[in-house]
Amino acid sequence: MSESATPAAPFIICENLVKVHKVAGLEVVALQGLDLVVNAREVLGVVGSSGSGKSTLLSILGGLDHPTAGKAIVNGRDLLKMSDAAMTLYRRSQVGFVWQQGGRNLVPYLDAQENVELPMLLEGRSRRFASRRAQELLELVGLGDRRRHRMTSMSGGEQQRVAIAIALANSAPLLLADEPTGELDSLTALSIFQALRDIRDRLGVTVVIVSHDREIAKQVDRVIGIQDGKVATETSAASGHETRAMLDSAGRLQIPKALREQFGVTTRVVLEATPEGVLMRAVADTASPTPDL
Repeated sequence: MSESATPAAPFIICENLVKVHKVAGLEVVALQGLDLVVNAREVLGVVGSSGSGKSTLLSILGGLDHPTAGKAIVNGRDLLKMSDAAMTLYRRSQVGFVWQQGGRNLVPYLDAQENVELPMLLEGRSRRFASRRAQELLELVGLGDRRRHRMTSMSGGEQQRVAIAIALANSAPLLLADEPTGELDSLTALSIFQALRDIRDRLGVTVVIVSHDREIAKQVDRVIGIQDGKVATETSAASGHETRAMLDSAGRLQIPKALREQFGVTTRVVLEATPEGVLMRAVADTASPTPDL
């Protein structure tokens, strides 16, 4: 990464973040005390299996869902304390969204220029301002010469670049991308990741990308892995792309399933202090004795 990719200051702070959904009368805990800090101008990848909580985290950061408890602060704004009206203003001014399905961002009968102008016109910007900024953003994502083409004549990768330009139209400092390369071939996906890094470098935005693809680690500054509603692992260029397990604020550690199975770790371990650090050793799992009544 370039020197400009060096994190500057905390932009997102989540502490003991909890989200409980009610489904068919039952409570489902999607986030279970998640702790996370994202620095300004950072490009962060978020990975995890289906149901791990990564999409819920993105929805909360984007103001699409209210947290149940804990702390979620974005650019100095406490999302837990926001009213519905304040949350609507937050979504319109602070966050840009890019979805896996380009159709969620794009109007097919408009050309690329008109698509990017649209959110600015809806916000009351002058047509002259919207036209100039749309041209600048399309140049930034490499589509300056395609700005008068409609979506039907553009490839999937080009459509996703238009979607990125739309997400940036109202100068939001936070860009959230939900599986932005999920429907693209590997080569096109690399170009989209490059475009997101270029945007960070040029505009200074903070970018959070949710993905199922763990190869994303090579395309971003840092990757966190979410498991059972908590941050379980972290991988970054600074650590030589070594995956490190994360402890939460209470000192709890989530051990990856593959390692648990490899070393026979079930519900109990022994911790031993060694000159090199703390050694964790599996012990035979035995049934807990029945307490005396």
